[in-house]
Amino acid sequence: MSRLVYDPTDPDQLERINEVYARLREESPVHYAEKFDIYVVSRHADVEAILKDTERFSSRGANTALAYTPPEVAEVLAEGRPEAEALLTADPPRHARHRALVNRALTQRRVDQKRPRMQALAHALIDQFEAQGRADLIAAFGVPYPLNVIAEVMGIPEADRAQLKAWSSDFVARFSPDLSIEDRKQRARGFVAFQRYFEQLILAAKRDGRDDFMGDFARAAFAEPPVSMEDQLTTLMQTVVAGHETTTNLIGGALVHLLTNASVRERLAREPQLMPAFIEEVLRLETPTQALFRTANVDVTLHGVTIPAGKHVQILYGSANRDPAAFPNPNALDLDRDDLRGHLAFGLGIHFCPGAPLARTDTLVALEALTQRLPGLRLVAGAALVHTPHFFLRGYQAVHCEWR
Repeated sequence: MSRLVYDPTDPDQLERINEVYARLREESPVHYAEKFDIYVVSRHADVEAILKDTERFSSRGANTALAYTPPEVAEVLAEGRPEAEALLTADPPRHARHRALVNRALTQRRVDQKRPRMQALAHALIDQFEAQGRADLIAAFGVPYPLNVIAEVMGIPEADRAQLKAWSSDFVARFSPDLSIEDRKQRARGFVAFQRYFEQLILAAKRDGRDDFMGDFARAAFAEPPVSMEDQLTTLMQTVVAGHETTTNLIGGALVHLLTNASVRERLAREPQLMPAFIEEVLRLETPTQALFRTANVDVTLHGVTIPAGKHVQILYGSANRDPAAFPNPNALDLDRDDLRGHLAFGLGIHFCPGAPLARTDTLVALEALTQRLPGLRLVAGAALVHTPHFFLRGYQAVHCEWR
């Protein structure tokens, strides 16, 4: 057997990543990936333990675990504000204040209030391509739908949403280790513009006393003691990106599972009340955020491997969610599985994703609308299903479908 080398930037490995995860769990549960100078943890029990252990494993610096910032790129970024350690990348007690800024708008009750509007947005998009009988449902629906939803929740004008998507792509692309210097500089310019846009939005909401998400956010952020503008911007940018990029990937994964698994599709047609269970299994099997990072605060020895203090640790949610020690028959989509929400797709502990209610409802509304409006929905025969290259996000570049 060949030597195990973990490299999710390798296109071949990306397409068989679950085989790689299985080898990691079996052969090297704490694996040093020399190419990236990170320690990779793959078993469910270990990932869970690290997520709970905020004293030994810090979230600070998670956004820079793979980042190399050449001087030319740093010069561009210096035109904006420093990126703060906020929300996803903050430790207690800072984290609690940042989370409180967004929690109120993302509760299940608030999301349920938005559901009629979410349904209207979904059907308006389908109106644009239904008569064609064929479309890439990622480009035509999976990208614009969750983007419009999170923009509606946050009160972002419709005219700004295409630009918002471009900035969000710049935010995410920074984590791709193989970008050229010129591409990094372009992404950095987008990052700075993203910051400036939200700074203007926050200050306008504060000035106008808006009665919406941005108004609530501004009032909470400027209450004594105020949250720094850098923290505010990072929190909002993370909310936008996490609020739609991962849901795009979840919708694509759900469509592929639905359209390639006849028995599941037939059962859902008979028992549509099982659609939430289906979504939980897709979250487990596809895990749109395959991994995130922590930094060891002290030397930690796990499975005989010492992770030195200061080193970055990649915690593999995607691997943990297919660990047979945690999930019997882990590679099967099982609508009757016990503890359907026992997966780690939304993380765990203080950093459990505050947008989980929105992502679940987003996807439920999307699947209901697509299956109702597009009779005979099926994948286009022979169309390739290729994953978007990314170090820790997982989704399909395109899902080409046709219908009657």
